[in-house]
Amino acid sequence: MNAKEFLDLVRGTRFFEDQVVSVQDLPERPPVHQDVDGGVHDAVRAVLDGLGIDKLYSHQATAIGHVRNGRNIVIVTGTASGKTLCYTIPVVEMLLADRSATMLFIYPTKALAQDQLRGLQVFQASPSDLRSLDSARDDGEIEFMAGTYDGDTPQNLRRKIRDGGNIILTNPDM
Repeated sequence: MNAKEFLDLVRGTRFFEDQVVSVQDLPERPPVHQDVDGGVHDAVRAVLDGLGIDKLYSHQATAIGHVRNGRNIVIVTGTASGKTLCYTIPVVEMLLADRSATMLFIYPTKALAQDQLRGLQVFQASPSDLRSLDSARDDGEIEFMAGTYDGDTPQNLRRKIRDGGNIILTNPDM
């Protein structure tokens, strides 16, 4: 079902018939790209290239610059606009610079934390090919421990994540 069919269905439903006030077709806007000041780490660039991302959007480049400068950011954009890269790129770069760095990501739901963990894992080297973080800097591989810490996390894994995790993804309940 496309958007027009959905709107026709909603308009034809008695409950919604008087609730749709206006429908507008908005023209597509061209993307606005921007370089990140100072570029991105070569290992991060290699991952982005592998994902087919050769340019970052202006909101991503601006956000990365702010995070690198220790500033707080709030990102409000549409679905699938690349919000995650706004903080993932500087976090991964920090892990490349400081093996002991740790980050806490708090999401409103367990499902979102799990989804974001999958997104982070694209930056990691394959488990069979991991070397020390020092060689990762030279070889373009990125090594870190990330895991979700929520009500579904087994006790033995909780300890491992707490004691050795570089990135812990959790929710307000935990």
